[in-house]
Amino acid sequence: MALARRIRSAPDLGATRVVLASAPPGAKLSNDDAALFDVTPWSAAPWRRLLDVLAEMLRENGSSPGAAAGADPSAGKAKADDAEAIPDLAGCRILIAEDVATNQVLLRAMLRPTVAEVEIFADGAALLDRHRAALADLILMDLQLPGMGGLAAIRHLRKLDGAAGAVPVIALTAYARRADRKRALDAGTDAYMTKPVVVPEFYALLRRLLPDCAGAGD
Repeated sequence: MALARRIRSAPDLGATRVVLASAPPGAKLSNDDAALFDVTPWSAAPWRRLLDVLAEMLRENGSSPGAAAGADPSAGKAKADDAEAIPDLAGCRILIAEDVATNQVLLRAMLRPTVAEVEIFADGAALLDRHRAALADLILMDLQLPGMGGLAAIRHLRKLDGAAGAVPVIALTAYARRADRKRALDAGTDAYMTKPVVVPEFYALLRRLLPDCAGAGD
């Protein structure tokens, strides 16, 4: 609360968006305290509300279904001081199966600095159709999808001939149980990540699975 007051009182920070990410159960703010924040997550799942707010901020900063998080479309490459963390995936095609709009925006935001070509689909069947038409270099597959679920889509994918069936697949899910991980790996995934995704770990995984993309192994 004290930090929020300092931000609001600073001339150069007064317009900064401030989100109260969590609060003790049953806590209530005075009107003056609530006015310090752009969002106060008075809900059963404050982390999900926070994601919704972040996604909305990205949209307000100029993000669109093909762009992310206020980035300059002409900038492309990662800054030099981020070279160790952000893989250069120029020339790589990444297909994503994810039906939640908030997660779609966040995944685009994380992948934008890599300069990879990204397409997102709301179900596994649509992604498979696209992959057959133009092979992806990597697939991110949410396991909870409408229509054809993630596990079924991965099993279908692995039955495809040649390079189409050998594409690296990362399973994305909110479930972190050992049994869930085993099912995903048994279905044919190369890696398994739980949500919310930890960005440095995600980038490291992209480097490992896409060593042949331009700059990915530098």
